[in-house]
Amino acid sequence: MKVKAQDESLRVERERFDILVQAVQDYAIFALDPKGLVKSWNAGAERFKGYRAHEILGKHFSIFYPEDLKQTKFPDYELEQARLTGRFEHEGLRIRKDGTSFLAHVTITAIYDRNKNLTGFLKVTRDMTESKKLEETLRKLNSELESRVNARTAELFQRERELKEAKEVAEAASVAKSNFLANMSHEIRTPLGAILGFSELLADDEVSGEEKNMARDAVKRNGQLLTDLINDILDLSKVEANRLELDISSVTLKQLATEIQTTFKLRAENKGIQFNLEIAPHLPPRILTDSLRVKQILFNIVGNAVKFTREGSVNVKIYGGQGKLFFDVTDTGVGISPDQERLLFVPFQQADPSITRQFGGTGLGLILSKRLAQALGGDLILAQSDLGLGTTFTVSISLRPDDQITYSENSDGWVLEKELFQGKRILIVDDNPDNRLLITRLFKPLAVEIESASDGRSGIDKALSWNPDLVLMDLQMPLMGGIAATEELRRSHFRQPIIALTAHAMKEEKDRCLALGFDAYITKPIEKGVFFSTLSKFLRETVPS
Repeated sequence: MKVKAQDESLRVERERFDILVQAVQDYAIFALDPKGLVKSWNAGAERFKGYRAHEILGKHFSIFYPEDLKQTKFPDYELEQARLTGRFEHEGLRIRKDGTSFLAHVTITAIYDRNKNLTGFLKVTRDMTESKKLEETLRKLNSELESRVNARTAELFQRERELKEAKEVAEAASVAKSNFLANMSHEIRTPLGAILGFSELLADDEVSGEEKNMARDAVKRNGQLLTDLINDILDLSKVEANRLELDISSVTLKQLATEIQTTFKLRAENKGIQFNLEIAPHLPPRILTDSLRVKQILFNIVGNAVKFTREGSVNVKIYGGQGKLFFDVTDTGVGISPDQERLLFVPFQQADPSITRQFGGTGLGLILSKRLAQALGGDLILAQSDLGLGTTFTVSISLRPDDQITYSENSDGWVLEKELFQGKRILIVDDNPDNRLLITRLFKPLAVEIESASDGRSGIDKALSWNPDLVLMDLQMPLMGGIAATEELRRSHFRQPIIALTAHAMKEEKDRCLALGFDAYITKPIEKGVFFSTLSKFLRETVPS
């Protein structure tokens, strides 16, 4: 009686359980007999797999498996594992009635009667497709977030490193500039002091003529040093600000070589060292480049070679190749150590600070020369150096032959053609009496007539009344400047050449002058060769008075 009651209770519970299972929509729950045939089928199974109960009951559950799993008898393996361990779980692809697949999480539980005989299996399947999509989305989001955090961390680290490096660079630059300013003060005061001292000597009536000549030479020499120093500072500031403009013109290579030879051979001989210059054959006689900048580079590099060489020689070799013109400057001087090389092309630095004290210099020459060479399509490099044995610097610039030039020049460069100046009238308009005196002195060997005026207004009157063959016009003067005076002369139909004289060595100023009526432009301090070659050109073309 008691057993019957228990059986009835179990039957009722089973019916309740079956009703509950049948109602579940989110899980496929179905029973299998010991052979794997489907015995029951709930609503969730129908929704997941697409089969109605009458279509699947009595079929083997392997119908839900892909062919590769069937061939390996994986369904039988699942049942065997469930029988041995009581439960088996697996995640993999399953096939619906329509042939589509889905990712399923499967749990198979073995069912036994009270005598421990296997009566079948209960299989629970969950569709993991959406769950996996969500999991993958979360994984991607997490990965993306992690990547962003890593990137941001790396960025912050990089910025911190850059700030640290920038701070170190700024501190180094500050030290370098402080050293530069201290050195610059010395470099400016030295020639300035010499100029002032020798100027007082020239004013002393008791000083002999020989001493006055020496004093004049010293004033000129130190004035040139001061001019070069200021020009270097201005040029470097323009280069660093990308405001340097080149004045490309035709340059005679032989004349350039002659200038280098003439300038440095005597200096070298005075020091007891040899100076040799070799120019390769078959180079074009003339090239298109900025003559002023090329000479600025070479005079600096060759000048250093002579300055730093106590004995031995300085050799300059000029040759071409690969569209470049090369200048090798080799000396047997102090040389440069590997540790000093890294400071060679750093602004305001010198490889060895003791060089400044021993030889002078501002630390601007090499970096300025390198920047100028790069602007001319080449570079300046330290080709070789051995401490105590010597150094070779190589300058390169773009090699552009001037094919438009058909005439030849004297191998010695510019030659003063005195006959061009015979009987010519030259008007000098400059408010500075020293400048007027200096220019007048330049014409002393020539048979020219000179008149002068101290401002633009009197210059106009003199030009229109005296009708000179050529006018030299300063730009900055009281009452009326040179530009205004030239514009008025042109409006008055004055047709003779007017050449601007100015201390402004900028290309913009030159272009402005040419646009406003000047025929040419000469910078102060006046270089004798440039001065007379410019005047010669216009005196050949002078309109008859």
